[in-house]
Amino acid sequence: MNVIANKRGSILPLVLVGLFLTQLCFFSVCYIYRNQAETYQLLKEHYQSQSMLLMTEQFIKEGEKENVYSYNIGDVSVSYERDRIILTSCLNTGYQENLIIIIEE
Repeated sequence: MNVIANKRGSILPLVLVGLFLTQLCFFSVCYIYRNQAETYQLLKEHYQSQSMLLMTEQFIKEGEKENVYSYNIGDVSVSYERDRIILTSCLNTGYQENLIIIIEE
């Protein structure tokens, strides 16, 4: 029967390797979780911005002609040009997005 003999200094490297692998796993999980949280926040802001832009587009189609539409999560500014309308949404968090509506006559 082979028994591992405890030679001087053989335990410390094993403990250090085990500790290193444990830390590597822990920090990898933390990094992945942080990236998923940031992606979720960006997706949430995108959907909020798109919702504001589409509601503003509907108001414009119904005949309202304002330059700024205010919502509880941000504002949408409207710029009228000859053949198009540019909607720019700005959330309270600072996220911005544009929508261009081309007017067909």
